[in-house]
Order: sequence, then structure tokens, then C-alpha cells
Amino acid sequence: MTYSEFQYLSDNEKADCLWDRGKPVAKCRKDEASENFVLYQLDAFYVEVAYRNDFVEMLSLQAFETSQIPLIYLDQVDISGLQH
Repeated sequence: MTYSEFQYLSDNEKADCLWDRGKPVAKCRKDEASENFVLYQLDAFYVEVAYRNDFVEMLSLQAFETSQIPLIYLDQVDISGLQH
């Protein structure tokens, strides 16, 4: 699946696709927020998911192409094997 194909899915389809095929590669907490964030790799792009503190409820998700990965994750993610 490509980044563009993922963007055209509904939120429910995105979540299903992520749960089925996504690989968690990094996590963080931003600015003492009450949410936890997990970065998943899905094929050649990444998806950040915000969860409540208990990781039960997904609050939001946002897809990123490799060149757009938020800096907070770069020390945790190995992108050396990706091809463009």
C-alpha cells in the first residue's frame, strides 16, 4: 500500500489496515500531554497514533512519508533500508 492509497481510506479502514499490517517502531509522550504516541511503519511510510494514557482508546492518527517523520522519533527509527 502506498501513502496516497492510505490517505484515501476512511478512518476505520486506516485503523484496520494499521492493526493488520503496521509495525510499531517508536513511541513517545509529547510536552507532558495526557496522550501517548506510537509510530508505526506501514510499508514505505509511517503512521503516528495518539492514544489515551491507557493505550485503549485511539484519539487520532496521522500518516507521514519518510521525509516527514517528526524529529522526536528520528533517534528511534531506522530508515536506512527504505527505498524511494
